[in-house]
Amino acid sequence: MKPLLLAASAAAYNGMQLGRRREDVEVRHVPALPSAASLDRDRATVIIVDETLLASVVSPERRLMELAGTAAIVGRGAADRDVEGIFPECVLTSFLAADASDALVRITLKGALRHAVALRDERVARAEGERRHAHLVQLSEVGVALATERNLSRLLGRILHEASRLTGCDAATLYLVEHDENGAPTHLRTRLSRNQSRTTSTIDEVTLPLDHTSLAGYVATTGEALSIPDVSRLSPALPYASNRTVDARTGYHSRSMLVLPMVAHREKVVGVLQLINRKRNPEAILTCADSVEQHVIPFTLDALEPAMALAAHAAVAIENGLLHDSIELLFEGFVTAAVEAIDARDPSTAGHSARVAQLTDAFARTLRDVKEGPYAGITFSESQLRELRYAALLHDFGKVAVREEILLKQRKLYPADLSRIRHRIESLHRLEDVHFERLRAEWLLDNGRRGYAEREAQLQADRRTHQASLREFLRRVETLNAGITSEREQAMDSFLETRFKDSAGVVHQLLTERERSHLAIFRGTLDDTERRELEAHVLHTDRFLRRIPWTSELSGVPEIALAHHEKLNGSGYPNGARAESISLRTRLITIADVFDALTSSDRPYRKALSINESLDILHSEALAGELDMELLEIFREMRVWAIVPFWANVDPQTGLDMALNGIG
Repeated sequence: MKPLLLAASAAAYNGMQLGRRREDVEVRHVPALPSAASLDRDRATVIIVDETLLASVVSPERRLMELAGTAAIVGRGAADRDVEGIFPECVLTSFLAADASDALVRITLKGALRHAVALRDERVARAEGERRHAHLVQLSEVGVALATERNLSRLLGRILHEASRLTGCDAATLYLVEHDENGAPTHLRTRLSRNQSRTTSTIDEVTLPLDHTSLAGYVATTGEALSIPDVSRLSPALPYASNRTVDARTGYHSRSMLVLPMVAHREKVVGVLQLINRKRNPEAILTCADSVEQHVIPFTLDALEPAMALAAHAAVAIENGLLHDSIELLFEGFVTAAVEAIDARDPSTAGHSARVAQLTDAFARTLRDVKEGPYAGITFSESQLRELRYAALLHDFGKVAVREEILLKQRKLYPADLSRIRHRIESLHRLEDVHFERLRAEWLLDNGRRGYAEREAQLQADRRTHQASLREFLRRVETLNAGITSEREQAMDSFLETRFKDSAGVVHQLLTERERSHLAIFRGTLDDTERRELEAHVLHTDRFLRRIPWTSELSGVPEIALAHHEKLNGSGYPNGARAESISLRTRLITIADVFDALTSSDRPYRKALSINESLDILHSEALAGELDMELLEIFREMRVWAIVPFWANVDPQTGLDMALNGIG
């Protein structure tokens, strides 16, 4: 969609080439200042605001503030009027005097168009991040719900309901593999069916052979997922065919189809999930072939990912509903999906949970070889080690509920904030240019060429001085944004409060209160509010884990995981617990967690530290009373950190399997 330029006098800009071609940008007349709600948020938009448009609304400043989040605002005013008092300067991308040359107008508008494109791209990226975050949270909640359901009928109903909701499909059928008396698979049978467009609630009982004569049979025998845009146009050369028996009997029109194997333990296919007719509008009813043509769309990647994740959850849940003695597989399936959800939520730290689990397991097993001290000869049972591994794997599960921008924040300022500061500085640069040209023109008008060379040289020097100070300010902001400040607090406060007085004597506040607050962060990239939100992940973890009906042998998993950021001296979170209430197994996880965080090369906000540097930092924390000094000495002296090659390039699934099964 081409960018849009809105102006009260559109004709003045119609002939300008603002893109590669003149027709690349649409120019449109507006009689009044539009509202933010009236703009197409998917379209890059620039609004040229003059006093005519300002006079068209009752509260122009409020309207401009609302528009600034959606469009780039270019102020246009008389040559002899300052921008101050006419426009709220914080909303302007740039300002044009009425007598600006065509070249300056063209350059300024091109810059504004780039800003508008950046605003649009930021909105798109934010919406995509929110969509992915919502999917992850939904899938996590669905996974928990499926893992806790013991009634098979309710379980199957929940699977179909969630599959339809996540993908927006019109119909869904769940087949289960049936077996003979020897346990050999024989055929597929419909166990539950759902169709939003059909009024009847009866199930279409269908039995399908385990061969390639039907899509479900092919998927069940090969374990391969199928996504088909139009099942009525399958090529005869394909290794599978569509069984249209149900359509022929009911008059229903199947078009797009997603057929997923439900693969359980040891690659065993326990059933097939068949989703039919994904719709643009999930509420649409398909009554005939024309409505199918109008509403049905293919199953694209955004539907495939949650559906496949749901199918994975469903397979584990179904097998455990059918086989009560497979409870261990239920837990392992959930833990695997949970760790994958964590890794998908924060790819920069993918593998951290598995490494911490391996390291903690090795640490716990090492204690049995300790000969002296308070932890000499401590031995954990296999069930206790298993409980510890689950707690270590899931200790960061609550990060699925933390905003992605906080998880991945690499600098003190968000990219959009730094971009706004740069645009602000650039606008002041341009304003200096405008002042220079205006003052030079005034001299010529008042004095002619007499003394002009000296006056021009002075104006040039003033402009260079002002613009150099702006460049130096931006350089210091970018340096400060990138790392820890070495300036004293008083000097830092003075710098952040810097105001700029331009050639016209107008004073500009260079940083907003929010920007000053973020740049003043002394260590790390998060302010107090963001840090509290990140720290809340342990509470989210605790809430998620306590919803799982753990067996008595695993009942301690939530408590062990909850306290992994507590410190022995009470300075940790979330409860400020002290040594007497922090269990031994939690202390093991805490040391492993901090060590992996320090040595990992996958953190977006800092470089990895060496083994010795990391051990020194742990020692300093132990001296401060935060960590258990006796345990840390065991960790160091018995080289626990070297038992698990956590730094090796291990396949994520292999690493997760190692973490689940332990190293013993």
